[in-house]
Amino acid sequence: MTKDNLGDIEIRKLPAGSLFKLCSILDCGDDWKQLMSVIPVACKEGNPPKYTVEHMKLIETAGMCQKRPYSEILLEEWGTSGKCRPTVSVLLQCLLKAELYRAADFVAVQLLKGPPPRRPESGPAAAVVYPEEPASRKDLTVASVDNIPSAPPLPSDIVTVTPPPPSTPPHLSVTPQFPSPPRAATPQNPTVLVEPDTGDVERVSYSILESATENFTESRILGGGAYGSVYQACLPRLGAVAVKRFHPNDVLGNPQQQFCNEVQVLAQLSHPNLLPLLAYSDDGPALCLAYKYMRHGSLLDQLASQVSLAWRTRVEIAKGTARGICHLHLALQKPLVHRDVKSANILLDNNFTAKLGDFGLVKLGGSGSNSRSVIMTTTVIGTSAYMAPEAHRGDVSVKMDIFSFGVVLLELLTGLPPYDGTREGHDLITHVEDSDDREAMVDDKAGNWPPEVVTKMFELVDLCLLEKRKRPNILQVIEKLDSLLA
Repeated sequence: MTKDNLGDIEIRKLPAGSLFKLCSILDCGDDWKQLMSVIPVACKEGNPPKYTVEHMKLIETAGMCQKRPYSEILLEEWGTSGKCRPTVSVLLQCLLKAELYRAADFVAVQLLKGPPPRRPESGPAAAVVYPEEPASRKDLTVASVDNIPSAPPLPSDIVTVTPPPPSTPPHLSVTPQFPSPPRAATPQNPTVLVEPDTGDVERVSYSILESATENFTESRILGGGAYGSVYQACLPRLGAVAVKRFHPNDVLGNPQQQFCNEVQVLAQLSHPNLLPLLAYSDDGPALCLAYKYMRHGSLLDQLASQVSLAWRTRVEIAKGTARGICHLHLALQKPLVHRDVKSANILLDNNFTAKLGDFGLVKLGGSGSNSRSVIMTTTVIGTSAYMAPEAHRGDVSVKMDIFSFGVVLLELLTGLPPYDGTREGHDLITHVEDSDDREAMVDDKAGNWPPEVVTKMFELVDLCLLEKRKRPNILQVIEKLDSLLA
């Protein structure tokens, strides 16, 4: 068969060995989901997506039950469904569209016997060679990594279609075992923790992160806060990541406990609207976490940018965020309370799909998901502009997250920051409540909002900001969001 004909081979007819190697690449960092999100109907570019988030959930469920790689199930389903059977050439086009360069290299070179796809000469997409680790860590050597380039100007309207949630929330069969407290720090071992149950989250040497971030140089900083800073980097096998580096000596909180929280929660939970944790490091002078890099940054930054998000995109972001909160509240036997839902912790991927992140403050709630399932704490933690009144009394429940989500809805509607010391109502809730015509405050940079959408969103805001016992639960919030365009 000539090289020109190799691309006509249907995916389902590829040799088992080639499929195995391709799946091993796509299963790293959930790249299969990125591929799945760009697969078009009838294998024709420009057609709408073939699969939805619900299809991804079905593949995840099948993979866990059958103990098979998710990407293997995806390629099997895609390769055998529909009248138009995808070929290797179509697969390569989809991989490039999804910016999965490592998998695209394999298909182009190993399967099509051609040159690798062209990459940028510098930046995260370029081939990178990392310094060799000791023998025990040689499994982390790298050949090439994925890239997520700088964000292009936003189209006038972007819609990420998210299907309605299942009629009953998903439940995991095993309740996670939360981590033991970290071992006492010693001069020889400043931050090493008792080994937590980390699931598929990879452990990475601190020296690898130092090299990937150019010794945590300022030019790599994406953002930060009281806990520390976040750096852009590329890691072996994992591709483009955002590395959160905790302050070694944080007097404002407990970085080791926050570190344990994030590792443990995200190792147990996986959802399209939760920020994926790919790796952690606890063998250096500072604790570090590596998340999948989100191309469009935080919702807070996007709302403050010169090129505004379209109103439809904002509605979809609200829906995605609510589904991420729903998974925290309902996926386990006992609810998890995020305690810091805010626009700065809502990250946006290539398709502007919302990913709720920063789980350092998560608390395990009571035995149910209603407002009576509470715990009391003497430590008041969170971001004041988003905090429910009861949070200041140390009353922690899932209804805290509902209140904070109401503030996020106000940000999406108005495009205004949650706190501004220069305006009369410093916090956004007060600023909107003091207005004689809050509909006039709707952000016109988002386009022509339908009046009924504005009305329904403000009604939902009002419900979320009610006193605790009157607030809706997260399923009721999702139901109202899904009715916005009904």
